[in-house]
Amino acid sequence: MLKTVIIDDEDLIREGLESMIPWKDMGFELVGSAKDGEEAIGLLQRTHPDVIITDIRMPFMTGLELIEYVKPMLPHAFIIIISGHDEFHYAQKALQLGVYDFILKPFDLEYFQKILSKIKYDYTLNKVNTKSIPAEDLFHLQTRVIESIMLHKLAMVDAASKLSSYALTDILDHHYAVIYLQIDNYHLTIADYTFDQINELHRHFYGLIKDVTPPSKKQFIFEGNGGDAILVINGITSNEVVMRKDKIIHQLRQKLDTQFKHTITIAYSRILKHLESLPTAYQQASQAANQRFVKGYNRTISYEETPRISQNSSQEMRYATIGFQQDEFVHYMKNEEAQAITTYMDNIIDNIVDSGYNLSIYITMFATTIFTEIISLLNTYNLSISDIYDDPLLLYKKLALSQNIFDIQPTIYDLLMQSADYLQNQNATSYDTRIKEAIVYIEKHYNAYDITLHQVAEKVNMGVCYFSTMFKKETGKSFINYLTDIRIHHAKKLFETTDYMTYEISYMVGYNTPTYFSTLFKKKTGISPSNYRNSLNKKNNKTT
Repeated sequence: MLKTVIIDDEDLIREGLESMIPWKDMGFELVGSAKDGEEAIGLLQRTHPDVIITDIRMPFMTGLELIEYVKPMLPHAFIIIISGHDEFHYAQKALQLGVYDFILKPFDLEYFQKILSKIKYDYTLNKVNTKSIPAEDLFHLQTRVIESIMLHKLAMVDAASKLSSYALTDILDHHYAVIYLQIDNYHLTIADYTFDQINELHRHFYGLIKDVTPPSKKQFIFEGNGGDAILVINGITSNEVVMRKDKIIHQLRQKLDTQFKHTITIAYSRILKHLESLPTAYQQASQAANQRFVKGYNRTISYEETPRISQNSSQEMRYATIGFQQDEFVHYMKNEEAQAITTYMDNIIDNIVDSGYNLSIYITMFATTIFTEIISLLNTYNLSISDIYDDPLLLYKKLALSQNIFDIQPTIYDLLMQSADYLQNQNATSYDTRIKEAIVYIEKHYNAYDITLHQVAEKVNMGVCYFSTMFKKETGKSFINYLTDIRIHHAKKLFETTDYMTYEISYMVGYNTPTYFSTLFKKKTGISPSNYRNSLNKKNNKTT
């Protein structure tokens, strides 16, 4: 029995774990629990547990501080972190401290039990004499070693003794291929599923895979927790692995297409020699699987089809390659240029497909940014996204969870066009008032050097392009012509009623370059400022 303690300040979590996990049946003994760091220290000193399950945020001491304290005392203890979403950034620090795994709240009990099972096997790897292990248990231990090597949890230099102990040295020099299977749109698929329905989906999926590829030393199978599965195939020659890999993929595709109601992406790596190349093969298969974002669902994808992208390629470099400029996009959106946004989206999507980048994360961020910017724009007009969509949260989930660019594209277009239409309809009746407000603003601030179309449009809460169009429609003049006419009108009054010099009047009506003012004045009146003043003087002389 592995002695286990639970440390969490939430009674519901602590008591739930104590009562809902079949601890004894799984080979674990609960030796105590604590609700804060202070209680935890005493508990750990008394019990010296093999497994520590702790929250990150607790009174008196954080989970990370507790781990730093306990590591010297219990260096071989398996530590599981339970973390809230807002504490996820602590995960990197936790891993650096040697935490076995971290689980987000609220967590899946089935997945939690899988972690405990892995701990049990890892504990067995380090503690028991393999000669006394039954064949079935030995295969489980072999599987754990292969998985640890594949996921870089166990370096080859540290694996030597385990490979020898668990009869795996005969496959060291074999050739390897990794097949990666993923339920397409998994997170959207299970969004409305009950816990039992999710478990049944997993059982059916993994059961069909195992029907085709019964686990053995020549084909290891690993179940994921996000609707994915990994197959590791090995053989003495590369030709043997190629033939078996092709046969397995063909059989899997046939079986899953006919007996599983959801589409599946199947991806596979190159054939690589030696067990130490297994992490590379796994990375290749994962990269190939990620191409479903640009290639579509229900595909079989080879790593050879995946563009070679530098691991050092920055997000900025990748954005530049596809022509993605968020500021430009937001500009189009805020100015209600729906057609320009659509054209812009077409260009970006074409660039993504051409580049082949795995930009699912970036495009998801891009799509959700559009969503939040539209909400912000609507709020500017005291409108709500709920006025357009009955369930905005469902729309957001669809954008955030979609794994395929061709799913996101029509959703974005619909969002953009509906929002643009709604804004135009809502704002049509209010534009007359806003243009009048703009005219009043211009009359008050015509003498400001820095008054601009953008500034006035912003003052009346209108997009620049639409404001420009509506202003000309209402006044019969463009913004700049209207502003110029106002300034010249006030300049003429100053010439008529004061003795200010031309350059002084230029400054007083908003021009800081007198020569430019003189040019505009002559263009608008047909006479230069000096001649205009002279003509006024002549009129005055005649009247006197």
